[in-house]
Amino acid sequence: MANPLPDIYDALWAMLEDSSDFCSYVPSTNRIKYVDDSDTKWEPEKRDIPGAGRLPEVRVQLVGARPDAFGDSSNSGVILRFSIDVTTGERNQYSLLNVIWAIWEALHDWDTRLQAVTWNTDEIPVRWCRALAWEDSMDNEALNRGSRGWTSVWQCEIGCWFSRSGLTGSGS
Repeated sequence: MANPLPDIYDALWAMLEDSSDFCSYVPSTNRIKYVDDSDTKWEPEKRDIPGAGRLPEVRVQLVGARPDAFGDSSNSGVILRFSIDVTTGERNQYSLLNVIWAIWEALHDWDTRLQAVTWNTDEIPVRWCRALAWEDSMDNEALNRGSRGWTSVWQCEIGCWFSRSGLTGSGS
């Protein structure tokens, strides 16, 4: 039985990349995905200080999870927390607002899209999605890597539910 968690991560990216607005603001080379260890372009900390054409950057990363091993007598749950980070490299807030709006627009139907993820042949693990507050800053050195510009960290939680009988630990 396949692990559905990578499918959830991929579904978030698919929603963003299905948006023509998002794609027009964020070139594909500036979409930081953590899916391939052999390709350093996905490691922003190893990239040079962002320059012209290298921004805005957007990355999606898992930043936490909270298990609920005994949700009820038949099911177990886990709440995944993802962060969508934006770096603009510009002081003009409009560039940040354009990317934030494109992200918001792209994810508007996320409950339906994420409920298309299946597990154990037919179970739908995603039960709910919740947008959390985002924080904007001009001084986020970790995201800016030396450039001066707006950054935004937007978080969401995704609640998943799994049948306990399917979680056998067999690894199959």
